[in-house]
Amino acid sequence: MTRGLTAVAALAVVLTLDTVAAARPWPLVVVGVLDEPAHLLTAWLLLTALLPERHRDLFPWALLAAVLIDLDHVPLYLWGVGAVTEFGRPVTHSLSLVVVLLALSWTGRRLRTPLGGLALGVLVHLARTSRRVRGCLFSGR
Repeated sequence: MTRGLTAVAALAVVLTLDTVAAARPWPLVVVGVLDEPAHLLTAWLLLTALLPERHRDLFPWALLAAVLIDLDHVPLYLWGVGAVTEFGRPVTHSLSLVVVLLALSWTGRRLRTPLGGLALGVLVHLARTSRRVRGCLFSGR
């Protein structure tokens, strides 16, 4: 399949997943099953379209972070612990995390690519999430 057709197929899957997710209230597990592939495909689409070739080494780290950032929900859902905002979002779901990751990426050359890619992935995740969750991106609200 050509890259263009792959992108169209990925977009169709994201739209389908989002449509199904919005159709009715779902149990939390179903929400996750619908949301995580959509985050991964959205990140792939944006990074494929916008990330310059010279920065492709960030790609796998960004894809990883676009999905793994949601692990910050686990302590809240399993044990009822964790710092959350008034809107129920973990405080790590914020631009503050992106800033911290970027700052840390400049502390050493060896960590620059992994941490820079993780920051990019979190940013892509927040871009997708912010369209459906109101509140401030800096505080995780």
